[in-house]
Amino acid sequence: MHLQEGIAALTKLCNQSQTDFHVFKLSASDTLVRLQQDSSSHDLAICSIDAEKSKTHAKVAELRKDFKMYSNDADEWARRTNHKLKIIDMQLQPSVLEWKIHDAETKRNKLAIPQFIKSDVFDLGGVNGMKLDWYPNGIYGGGIGGATIRLYGPLGTHIRYNMKIGFISTGHRIWHVQPNVAPWDEVHFPHTWIHEIRDDVCVVTLEILENFDTEDGGTFGTIVHIESG
Repeated sequence: MHLQEGIAALTKLCNQSQTDFHVFKLSASDTLVRLQQDSSSHDLAICSIDAEKSKTHAKVAELRKDFKMYSNDADEWARRTNHKLKIIDMQLQPSVLEWKIHDAETKRNKLAIPQFIKSDVFDLGGVNGMKLDWYPNGIYGGGIGGATIRLYGPLGTHIRYNMKIGFISTGHRIWHVQPNVAPWDEVHFPHTWIHEIRDDVCVVTLEILENFDTEDGGTFGTIVHIESG
């Protein structure tokens, strides 16, 4: 009797174990399927993220390219604008200088060769930092009784100009200041220049007719006045 009950209990336990195992197997299988599905979803999500990253990198690269092109265009525009402003500034500068030297007769008698009177520094015809020296009794090749005007300009000056004392002119001159060359040009006047002294005043006129550094060469022709007492 006891043996039959034991066998029955054991059989029931085995059946229960098989049932539990079957349930566990189904549950494990279901869990594995879900894990595989989740893994596939994750793989798809990763692929989607990678694709978006590639698109983003491509867009960033395109933006960088566009910005570089825009920056280059802006730099070129700024360069052209600065160049045009420089040309306009040069054209707005006066092209004629009148230098009045007072007590000219006294200075002519007092100053021996090669003593001189110097002007103030001035800007003219697009050339900055110019000045004049007046040698009333000449210098070097000025000749007896002749006068010399020495014109100074910065390196790179390239102009065509006319210099006068009163109404006396020696004609148009072309002057180019280059490296290893003296930064001045000398204009010599004959002794008849002394007849241009009026009321003990000598007027030296410098006109820049053409500046070869500008696109059209010209300026608007206004006048700068300076005086030496």
